[in-house]
Amino acid sequence: MRARRTRRPPTPPKSALTILLDRAGLDLAAKGEVRAPADPWLAAATVLLRTRNSCGWNAQDTPVSLLEPFLAHQGWVWRWEGDDLVLELPGCVPPEAALVAVQPGLFDGVR
Repeated sequence: MRARRTRRPPTPPKSALTILLDRAGLDLAAKGEVRAPADPWLAAATVLLRTRNSCGWNAQDTPVSLLEPFLAHQGWVWRWEGDDLVLELPGCVPPEAALVAVQPGLFDGVR
């Protein structure tokens, strides 16, 4: 008798907030500070907030009060500057720019 195949349940798609957090994490690791418009962050938090409100969670929260614990959980420092959200990685010092001299004619034979 053949064994019955079982299908794995599909994995749910990542939320917009998770995607923004992942991208910011990569940028912070490279630069140490990221300045981004706050609108996409607040829109993603609004979607998550409405989803949670429909299930009876977080009835008193706002998008900002929902977003800030996510940022704190990552260990980042954040501040709101006008229409921007500025994220910093504590203790990260961006590398200094280094000038490298290139010999004249170094790439002449390369096609």
